[in-house]
Amino acid sequence: MAVCDMCGSAGHLVKAKVEGSLITVCEKCARFGQVQEAPQQGSFRPRPAQQFSVPNESVVGNYATLIKSKREQLGLNQEDFAKQLNEKASFMHAIESGHHEPPVPLAKKLEKLLKIRLVEQDEKEEESKVKVEKPQGFTMADFIKK
Repeated sequence: MAVCDMCGSAGHLVKAKVEGSLITVCEKCARFGQVQEAPQQGSFRPRPAQQFSVPNESVVGNYATLIKSKREQLGLNQEDFAKQLNEKASFMHAIESGHHEPPVPLAKKLEKLLKIRLVEQDEKEEESKVKVEKPQGFTMADFIKK
């Protein structure tokens, strides 16, 4: 249920411009500002909780040899290769030598450039719930009381 942004009371609310800010206030608090419009009845409805799955993506274990061999097949040296990816040559060397695993976004960029498969999705996907509710934050009255 919607409440007044100034005093926190429930009831018939209107939109009013108070000191330059457009806020939702009750009829009593509307006298402190200029009434703009009355909100439509039943216009606010919280969305139901949504479920979605987040795929766990990871880089394949033999990424270093795949990247290096494909780069060499294309006849690119590490500097030119790094420039195409907009990365540092030293970083690409660390990836090709297996000292640093590329982040998933970079691995996807490498997949497109080299036309190889570097990112795999784990079979186990985590189920996440997003709960969308009206925030029960502070009203101006709560702020003044503290």
